Amino acid sequence: MGRLVPVWHVLVWISLLPCLTLSFPTPPLPPSSTHRRGVADLIVIYSHQYPNMPRMSRKQRLEAERKNRIFPGPKMKPRPPDFDEELVRKSPTFIKWLGLKDGEPLKYACRTFVKGNGDDEERLMRRIMIARRNNLKDHAVLKKARALEAERVRNEAQAASPLPALPEGDLKPSSTDSNEGDVEDMPQESSEAAYVSTNPSGTKRRYIPGKLRPADHEIRMEMDIPAVEATRSYRKWLTLANGEKMTYNQVYVKGDPEQDWLLRKNIWRRMRYRRENQQKVRELQSDELNEAHESAMVQSVVDAAVAAAASVAAVSFDAAAVAALDADTVNDPLVSSALDAAAQLAAAVIPQHHVVNMENQGADNSFMSV
Repeated sequence: MGRLVPVWHVLVWISLLPCLTLSFPTPPLPPSSTHRRGVADLIVIYSHQYPNMPRMSRKQRLEAERKNRIFPGPKMKPRPPDFDEELVRKSPTFIKWLGLKDGEPLKYACRTFVKGNGDDEERLMRRIMIARRNNLKDHAVLKKARALEAERVRNEAQAASPLPALPEGDLKPSSTDSNEGDVEDMPQESSEAAYVSTNPSGTKRRYIPGKLRPADHEIRMEMDIPAVEATRSYRKWLTLANGEKMTYNQVYVKGDPEQDWLLRKNIWRRMRYRRENQQKVRELQSDELNEAHESAMVQSVVDAAVAAAASVAAVSFDAAAVAALDADTVNDPLVSSALDAAAQLAAAVIPQHHVVNMENQGADNSFMSV
């Protein structure tokens, strides 16, 4: 029969168990798909085994996790139907991209693209295509606004100086022996006189070297100095040291007062051009809204006039006066004489009824208000 272990031996061994576990450090946890820990978590777990290692605060641990974490970008969809890779590869931005080395960044459209990093090249090509699509859309709107403005200026010029109409006899040959060239010259002269020279694009004429240009004091008076100084190009110019160069449509050297003023003028020239274009687009949009509103008003006025005239004509016995008017002309809102036709229809019927009952009184009042 074996000997029994004293109770005090068992108690001693139980008390020594924590010391034995601390003396043998556990190996690091293997990374697996179900249990992965970052560097910060491992430091927290084994900090009791390494008392000399400083403990990380919660802020430091979150910062370490943020740096070690990789955020996947959005998945790219297939290229749009209007994507033109050959055209994109000829753009100046993509040519500059091809000249970069692996790891060099390129800023475009408020984004940073790194050469050789994943699908940055495809993302850059799509951003270039998006910019081209937006530029074409804006240019089409601007061309429409310029054409409308040129037409308005031409109409105002023709209305301000009306040309006298030539008699019909002057355009016809007086005899069969007259020269054909004289007959052909007269309509040509009248057409040349009727032409008003305007700029069809609506833009200002380009300054030709050697001609007069606006003085600097005139540019200072119209220049929006706070807006010019708030641009990114001018703020970058202010950070340069004397002697350094900057390219903005040409090369400028910091430290020369004339260069500073020249840069301001060129920035303001582009800014003024963009503001004028924006103003033209706003006027175009307001004109379209006004035309839509006026067309809706004209349609409602025509409908009210036709309804009033029809309500009066329903009790009329004078069918000849009603039949003399063209019904299509009355119902067509695009014809300028629709209101006149409706008024004539009502005027032809209303005098026959001196006594109006209560049922037709509302219709007559609505017609008179129109």
